[in-house]
Amino acid sequence: MLTVKFFTDYNQAFSKFELKMMELEVLKNEANKHVGRLNSLKMRYMDWFLRSQQSFLDSMKLIHILGGDLLPREINTIRNYKRVMRFSGQLPSNGTPRDGSQGKMFGFLMFWEELLMLKRDNDALYKKICDFCSSIRRLREPILKDEIDRLHQRLNLLLSEDFDFTSLSNDRHNLFTYRVALHDHRYHGLVSYIPYLLSIANKLCYWTSKLHIEFV
Repeated sequence: MLTVKFFTDYNQAFSKFELKMMELEVLKNEANKHVGRLNSLKMRYMDWFLRSQQSFLDSMKLIHILGGDLLPREINTIRNYKRVMRFSGQLPSNGTPRDGSQGKMFGFLMFWEELLMLKRDNDALYKKICDFCSSIRRLREPILKDEIDRLHQRLNLLLSEDFDFTSLSNDRHNLFTYRVALHDHRYHGLVSYIPYLLSIANKLCYWTSKLHIEFV
């Protein structure tokens, strides 16, 4: 009974508009926390890339060559990447640097798996945004919700094992991916893919933080 009375008194102490304002602030705080998780993944990916990208690419190229016609001609999707990685694990150990190829390739895949987990958090956040927007009369700038919808749809389209990432070009925040040597440029799409997706998810959170309710 005391709990019910507390919430009744609490709701009576604020107008509906004020309660929705507080609800929106909770949503923005959740978006900011999600940005922190996205940025953590990006920073760890950047560190891995700057330290290991050449040995990673060399290992992948070696396995790709050894596989010949048994493997896809292009590593242009995550699904094809996984095929190359699985093939590397089937090769017998011969005491050469080739033996460590699968481990190096698995490092990249761990970033992908973590991104998939963050995508689930992103989806949950997006649902809360939609539910909130449906519960109010009007946003101050409805176009921001349109942009959030667009980014969410784009993330759903691009974050797939079958998406061809060869044509992606990163923005100024991900220029580090262009450190790939010219002779390895065919793999630029692969190493750019995760930072590109993180940027989209980050923008969705950014526009969430800019939402405001119109007082009507």
